[in-house]
Amino acid sequence: MIVVQELPENAPTGSLPRSIDVVIEDDLVDQVKPGDRIQVFGVYRGVPTASTSVSGIFKSILIATNLQPLVALSDNVNPTPVEL
Repeated sequence: MIVVQELPENAPTGSLPRSIDVVIEDDLVDQVKPGDRIQVFGVYRGVPTASTSVSGIFKSILIATNLQPLVALSDNVNPTPVEL
């Protein structure tokens, strides 16, 4: 299980970035490390907690089906001869 957080630059001004627990299994394990920027594809699911029967609140998780690294925009820029 990993925790994925939205990109800080995409978070609403003045608020903390939101996060969600992501379950990764089989071939997806060890594809990412802490601090990597990734895009996660999967199934969004609500799972009951110990207090669900009293409060009716479920915990949200994502069951990952695919992970893709996000490449920084600066990595894709080729310098022109003037910039060198």
